[in-house]
Amino acid sequence: MTSVERALVGGVILSPAATDTLPEEVALAAFTDARLSQIYHAAITVYRRSPETAGDVAAVVAELTARGDLDSAGGVSAVLDLVAEGCVAAAVSWHARRVMDAYRLRTLGTAAARIQSAVTAMPSPTDTEATDDIVRFAWEQLEAATASASTRSVMGMDEVFDRWQNRSEATGIPIGLTLFNQVTGLSGAHTGHLILIAARPATGKSTVLAQAAVAAAMSGVGVLYVTLEMVAEEVLERCMANAMATTIRSLRENGVASLPTALSRIRVIDTTTATTDIAAVIRQSRRTANPISLVLVDYLQQLSPPARTNENRQTEVAAISRALKRLAVDERVAVLAASQLNRASETRADKRPSLADLRESGQLEADADVVVLMHRDPAEPFEIEFIIAKHRHGATGGFAAEPDVSRSVILETAGSQSVAV
Repeated sequence: MTSVERALVGGVILSPAATDTLPEEVALAAFTDARLSQIYHAAITVYRRSPETAGDVAAVVAELTARGDLDSAGGVSAVLDLVAEGCVAAAVSWHARRVMDAYRLRTLGTAAARIQSAVTAMPSPTDTEATDDIVRFAWEQLEAATASASTRSVMGMDEVFDRWQNRSEATGIPIGLTLFNQVTGLSGAHTGHLILIAARPATGKSTVLAQAAVAAAMSGVGVLYVTLEMVAEEVLERCMANAMATTIRSLRENGVASLPTALSRIRVIDTTTATTDIAAVIRQSRRTANPISLVLVDYLQQLSPPARTNENRQTEVAAISRALKRLAVDERVAVLAASQLNRASETRADKRPSLADLRESGQLEADADVVVLMHRDPAEPFEIEFIIAKHRHGATGGFAAEPDVSRSVILETAGSQSVAV
């Protein structure tokens, strides 16, 4: 395995841009030789700080020297030897996959040993609670072993304070819902946040996402729209209708001479995908003039789970939910995801949804920073009520007097055309 690791590091030194297409970052702990992880980390750091230095071996050596790691990494000769052994750019992905596979097998072996030790140490005969504790421990160990390892750097609080002090006042990404901002106290969507827009089918989730895409793009933000509900052309129609204040029927009948300039900031994925694929697209976008800051998912339950298992659907949706939250935090983007609700609300007299109605997984409620439930009253077909059901970073409402509407905002719609309020 060391030869594969060496080929990978050498290839990354010469072609660091190839790492932008990896479905996940290679964890530093994945290398069996600490010297290789030091050199790999230096090469990635140099590239991300100054993409124009890609392939500059001297810059990697300088980075190791500045860190005081050059001698412990084996010196200049060690770096040059790796360059000589490095794989070509096209093979970086293959080598990275092998290194991460080997790392996961090692972590699985460690997890198995811990589980076996816990089982052996358990008194016999056992009671039900003790057995349940062991089962939970086993699942925790397996989940930790199979989860993608994060390579985010550890920051001192002084560094965090400097970033906070120098932050822009306009930290939110516009999503086109003025009352949403007023009720939540948020200026749109924020990096690191997962916002769920949940509703029954045909309530207007896709319309809201299209409105958010247009609002963000018009503010200069790069947007990624992931849909398994529509083809890319349908997403285009919804976004153009919103941007041009017209109807989809009018667009189809009269045509459009050119794409509104702002909409060129929106990218679309309309094929089956997973969060690892989305992360790769985000990393690639950072090499362009239009890096992605907002990810829209229509809808969450149709994403592929991070890893195929024989578990039930609830477990798969929980894994997708956790992966989307990790995506928001690790890639420093805002994620706005549509989610289905189950039929429970239809059995209530007022038909109003609640958090308990989130379809297939309570994990959705736990992972989301904000949960917005959409409700369309049959008596008012052109009015949609937005219920701020969860808000991790502030109040859930309080602008109305009646308790049953104190968490709500209203969005007026007319057919497929939405009007921001």
